[in-house]
Amino acid sequence: MFSLLKARYNKNSQIVCNKLALGNQIGSISLNMTDNSTMSYVEDALTELPYGVKSEGAETVSITTLDSYCEQWDVEHIDFLKIDTEGHDLAVLEGGRRMIHGACLDLVQCECSMSPDNKFHRPFESSEFLEPHGYRVFALYDQFAEAYPPLPNLRRVNAVFVSRHLL
Repeated sequence: MFSLLKARYNKNSQIVCNKLALGNQIGSISLNMTDNSTMSYVEDALTELPYGVKSEGAETVSITTLDSYCEQWDVEHIDFLKIDTEGHDLAVLEGGRRMIHGACLDLVQCECSMSPDNKFHRPFESSEFLEPHGYRVFALYDQFAEAYPPLPNLRRVNAVFVSRHLL
């Protein structure tokens, strides 16, 4: 997947591709692959694969924190941070405590579970990590219902939080 990403954007000097994961630790971590390339996940994120998704092995990748990455690359401010890490979103936020506490992130989007039956994504209640730092729910996007079996309840959303300093 990284090779495809790099090939797609190698001519754009404004895009830097990094083969690494973000989380709340520095070192290495197992990235578990699935037959659906959008649903790869790190070892500590998952409790249950969604219906019909099959595991296809793993590879070890480097992991760092958002704070360490921003310090290394002199990133002082992020307008919009989109986190879609298949259940690892809270760990990414934990690794960005300095950026969050310093109000260096204007908007943060996280993929959140809205159903107790969804064991793949972090519960929406994980938003409690951002609220004490002055972030508030701005909007909920991309609402997905339980698909397998089809149930009339909300499975997950993309929740966007706005920093209080923008209000």
